[in-house]
Amino acid sequence: METAELFPARPERVRITLPFGRAHGLHPRLLVSELTSRTPLAARDIGDFEIHGTTTYLDIPANAADQVYAAFRNWRGVKPHGDRSY
Repeated sequence: METAELFPARPERVRITLPFGRAHGLHPRLLVSELTSRTPLAARDIGDFEIHGTTTYLDIPANAADQVYAAFRNWRGVKPHGDRSY
């Protein structure tokens, strides 16, 4: 008898903390946009997140944590006129 997975196994997930939040101009759409443009993550890979004043908590696949930290190492937020600050 052959069996097949109906859904691919989800990789182990971790909750990470990023050192910026709403005070830095971060909002949900910007967070997802930055994650998908700076890392190999797709929007569907991003789990729950909480954006607070100066901290963001984010659930992602465990194997992407180092990539997310590296991608945001120099991120300083959004400039007052709306441009991204890299």
